[in-house]
Amino acid sequence: MLTLSNRLLEVSVLHPLEDGHLLGPRYCSGCSIWQVSTSTGRALLAGPEYPAVPSVINGQGTPEVFQHTLFDDPESIPAARLIIGAGLVENSARRQNRESHWDSRVIEPCQWAITRCADSITMATSQHYQSWSFELHRDLRLEASTLHSTTLLRNLGRTELPFRWFAHPFFPFHEALRFHIENLLWPLPENPAFASLEVGAVALRKGYHWSNGYFLDLVDHRGMRFDARIEAPDQGAVRIQSSFPLLKLALWANDKTFSPEPFYAGRIGPGLSEQWSVSYTF
Repeated sequence: MLTLSNRLLEVSVLHPLEDGHLLGPRYCSGCSIWQVSTSTGRALLAGPEYPAVPSVINGQGTPEVFQHTLFDDPESIPAARLIIGAGLVENSARRQNRESHWDSRVIEPCQWAITRCADSITMATSQHYQSWSFELHRDLRLEASTLHSTTLLRNLGRTELPFRWFAHPFFPFHEALRFHIENLLWPLPENPAFASLEVGAVALRKGYHWSNGYFLDLVDHRGMRFDARIEAPDQGAVRIQSSFPLLKLALWANDKTFSPEPFYAGRIGPGLSEQWSVSYTF
């Protein structure tokens, strides 16, 4: 793995080639954060199977996802299709549900050029598929106790480039965890797992069978900025901020981890680019 560190934090980053056994079709393989630890070695991130080594679909850390492939008719491409940031992925597992690639394998992974500096790691790749052609740049920068993750997607083709992305950070589960969200619409939709506290604050319901996991879609937050804080006893706090207006927000947790998921989407014209970032202050 690659490492970023200072006197406060150490960041472990997956190497796209050397750590290929930990990567798969779901997550962007460039600058994928595996773990962040304090100077004393305390792990600050988790995952759905933590502390076990996870399946490539579940992963751990703060992975990022380009959710959709570039496609027209899913039945028209019998062999493989492209997933932005992952590579060419077999198509067989997507015939019945084109939103699911849980059992697919990566046939041709992205090839990343890696640049390392004292406080940053940058990875860049080019991908081409049918009428689409683009560059993807991923950049991680460690500044004191803040880790910035920035994505730049540049359209090199003659066709509009659609994308749909979300961050999937995994924080350690704690039954007394509190999640504070600026501009959260109130109250939460009725659900058995996440409880509404005071305005903008969410708790994990005691008594819910968290081993089953729970996903809550908050689709009404479109256009809002994402600014949130997670607090749990003996775990400190984490602030998460985004540079982009939300497409939607989702909350997911199981008995190993809690994950807020900010979604972003857009369409990039020929010759144009889009840049966005998410920052974590521990």
